[in-house]
Amino acid sequence: MAVLAIYSGDGQIAIAGGIAPLPLRALYTTDGTTPIVGGTVTWAITSGNGQVSPASSITDTDGIAATRFFGNAAIVIANSWESSGIQASAAGAPSVSFAATTFPYSDNHYATGPTITVIEPQWFNVMGYAGQTIAGGVQLTATGFFGIMGTGPVPGIGVVVTSALNPLTEPTISGSGITNAGGVASVTVTLGAIAGGPVAATVTVAGTYTFPLVLTVRPLATAWAQNIDGNYQYALSGETFTNQITGRFTKSDGTRNAGAATSWNCPAGLTLVAPDAVTDANGEASTGILASGGDGWYRVSLTVSGLSVYWDLHTGYAAYSGTAPNAGGLTTTAGSNQSALSGTGFNSVLTTSLVDSTNAPVVGARVSFKVASGRATLSSAYAVTNEAGQASVTVKAGSPSGYIGVLASAQGYTSTFTLASLPATASASFIATKTAIEGIKHGGEINIYRDLNKDDMRSDQAPFRINQNFRLLAGELAKTQGITGEMRMGSGPYSFAGDVSFDRNTSVSGTVTLSNRRPLIMDSLPIYADNAEALANGQGSGDVYRTLAGVLMVVYGA
Repeated sequence: MAVLAIYSGDGQIAIAGGIAPLPLRALYTTDGTTPIVGGTVTWAITSGNGQVSPASSITDTDGIAATRFFGNAAIVIANSWESSGIQASAAGAPSVSFAATTFPYSDNHYATGPTITVIEPQWFNVMGYAGQTIAGGVQLTATGFFGIMGTGPVPGIGVVVTSALNPLTEPTISGSGITNAGGVASVTVTLGAIAGGPVAATVTVAGTYTFPLVLTVRPLATAWAQNIDGNYQYALSGETFTNQITGRFTKSDGTRNAGAATSWNCPAGLTLVAPDAVTDANGEASTGILASGGDGWYRVSLTVSGLSVYWDLHTGYAAYSGTAPNAGGLTTTAGSNQSALSGTGFNSVLTTSLVDSTNAPVVGARVSFKVASGRATLSSAYAVTNEAGQASVTVKAGSPSGYIGVLASAQGYTSTFTLASLPATASASFIATKTAIEGIKHGGEINIYRDLNKDDMRSDQAPFRINQNFRLLAGELAKTQGITGEMRMGSGPYSFAGDVSFDRNTSVSGTVTLSNRRPLIMDSLPIYADNAEALANGQGSGDVYRTLAGVLMVVYGA
């Protein structure tokens, strides 16, 4: 019997009238392995609304056929979202069903979408042994924003866990799932056969949202221990360190070593505060630490079932001016100076780089992230540096709008990110930023860009302002926005009409092509050296002239 299976594209979202970001792809084989080339797969909406195009497609040399899903253009905000079922069928094989979800535009005309909350893995770190299958290795929830269903659970949201590395030579992870009626996805992930790490991996949700993972794969049948919190802290003598130190212990079969006796080794100069005598159900043990000695570095260790982890702590921080062991600095690598609409995610992840005193990347170090100012939500409070010494988190812009400061810290070093949350209903005004206009005339172009210092858009020419509000909507890949406005000069204003084209998920850049309803030809204006010469030649107050250099001037003082 022939077999038809979902290959990719299940569980995507689309905005009303828009296209889902990825194709829906079905694999057609004779027996589950041998591809059927040139076979016909038909596609149909079996529940909900929306469209698929094409309605039938031919399999390629790999036995894969594809179509695209278009969301229902008529959905309104009161509906919150709409689930659709898409059936793929082929001769001699049972049909398969894909899920897709359409979200409406809000009353303020920006795109809605699900809120994604990652529950597992903690701190976005996945650890296991080669070839291990981890049930529920990635867990998340999808909830709504608006409408009659409000923040209720959203079913049918797809989750794909991948890594971009070669599984024959590097550690990898894979898995997929979809949210249930309760809006919860519990994804079983499989680790590759090659041990190593930490390396980067990715969770992709609904074909749209991505979250970074840090993957470490251990050799098969080996137990291991982790230092998961509290390393490289500083405290004054007599004070308790801010964070408890915590270790985690895992057996060779991949299960946590729960209920095992602990053995703490604490040097003079530090004092344990309520140390755990046995590991908990998660294989973890913790203790507080009191700084009781003089200035210097101290090492605390914990041994469980013959495996040990340790922490390096420093006391007398106020008088300390040296460099932490194996840490030369933490820098902001990517993700700063972005903007996003309130309630939506920033396009780029926030990434820091940690290097040691020789400028070599520090691998496996824990970096803390927190919102230091403004309103925003981080995907995680912590991340672990990968093989390049980099750690990343994603951010969602909060409300009210304004500047956002995110602070990253590790091993006594800090780096900062500056972001901007933009109001969903803000005007996009083009404001004068220069006083000279040279050679602009009917059909000319004006470049525009977003000014992160204000909630508006700006042009690199002046003086001109548009009349209406508009916004590129979250989730749109491209948009051309028609605008009208004014050029305020001389006895004007002169009206114009034109388009602004954008190619990102939020308003970022574009070009206005002037098409003046009242054409303004600069080189038809009289030329004078200055205001006095213009007055002497009969020009009145408010009349317009230009200089030999092409600078537009307005007569005054007549």
